[in-house]
Amino acid sequence: MLLKRETRAIPIVFTMVYDPVGSGFVTNLPRPEANVTGFTLGEFSLGGKMLEVVKEIAPQVSRVAVILALVRK
Repeated sequence: MLLKRETRAIPIVFTMVYDPVGSGFVTNLPRPEANVTGFTLGEFSLGGKMLEVVKEIAPQVSRVAVILALVRK
């Protein structure tokens, strides 16, 4: 990431990024390094909790499908 090479003093905050690790913004989501941090559009670790909520509000549901489209330029 160009900005990481330019400064270590100015905070860099990314937003609306689906895969910050895959995109090269950070190497680790729980502990982003140096002066880089931000927000992702989808937090994949919450998938299990989302399924729990679906089962709670619609116990008759026996199948759930998730469609995710990642677009890279």
